[in-house]
Formats: sequence, structure tokens, C-alpha cells
Amino acid sequence: MIKNLSNLTVLITGSGNGMGQSHAVLMAERGANIIVHDINSDGVSKTISLIKKIGPDAKPFVMDIRDTDSFQKEILKFGPIDILVNNAGVG
Repeated sequence: MIKNLSNLTVLITGSGNGMGQSHAVLMAERGANIIVHDINSDGVSKTISLIKKIGPDAKPFVMDIRDTDSFQKEILKFGPIDILVNNAGVG
């Protein structure tokens, strides 16, 4: 993994808990600005609070990724995304 992610914007789907949250925190520690996505707003808030302790910018994105048309429209509001981590899933 790249060690310096300063000034890069990363979208991590399903980052409200578990592995997605771990990815978000690690990439924030490396300087990335994170778009925290999850269907669960409480999880998004928790991940954002962890990132804010580290320092980079963190933006919430609460939405059901299965609604692909709405997801594609809403993601454009965040501007350019440098890295995408497709982590969302159902176990």
C-alpha cells in the first residue's frame, strides 16, 4: 500500500464498521481525505469521529448502495475520487 496518501480523496463503501472502518482509519493515518459510506448513519458517525481524531477531512455518505442510479448521482457531489475501496457487502 502507498504510504503517503496526502491530499487524495478515498471513497470506502461499507466503512461504518468492521474492515471498511479499519481501512478508513488506516488511510486517514496516511493522510487521505475519506468519504465514509454506509447504509447505517450511526456507523458513519462513529467512523468519522475516529478519523477526526487523526486529522484528515471525513465526509459522510449514508445511502443504500443497491440503489445504483441514486448512488451514481449522489457520488458526483463529492467531486473527484482518487481511490475507491469497494468494501460494502452483505454477509
